[in-house]
Amino acid sequence: MISRLRFYFYFGGRKFEKQAVARAGKVFNLAKEIIFILPDDPEQARESAVIAEYFKEKRKRIIAVSVNDSASLVPAGLYHEIIVLQMKKLSKYKLPPKTVKHLLESQSADLVIDLSGSDFPFFRYAARTIPASFYAGIEKQEAEKFFDFIYRPGNAPFEGIYPGFLNSITMFGRD
Repeated sequence: MISRLRFYFYFGGRKFEKQAVARAGKVFNLAKEIIFILPDDPEQARESAVIAEYFKEKRKRIIAVSVNDSASLVPAGLYHEIIVLQMKKLSKYKLPPKTVKHLLESQSADLVIDLSGSDFPFFRYAARTIPASFYAGIEKQEAEKFFDFIYRPGNAPFEGIYPGFLNSITMFGRD
């Protein structure tokens, strides 16, 4: 309860409302700029690159938000820009400085995809802090409050989460 209140006040007491979008496929196809919130584990960040590669082939502008250099294992040149948030002591009781929040608010995109899959709520709040018309993410606790499109991996092993997410995105594709 206390940590929820901390995040609530940290992010300005905003309540996130789901946006009405007729079809997710339309957004995935028409988005020109996409921001990815990468997992904080470098190995998972490397695994999640399959989704960014798909959008790079579609000639989308891709920006990655990385925590503590988690993008270090991602292939060079995959992202147009990488924003690294240095948050060594991030916890439910010690939130990042307000400059991190302001940096996220200054970004904008057509689509924000949270690939962190973390139970830690900072990543979901951070994804919704970036102004965008559509938000997608991996199912975790209370994901419905934050994302318009939720990938539910079920009992998929770690290696299958990101390819499964990519499959759920590409089923909307118009090639």
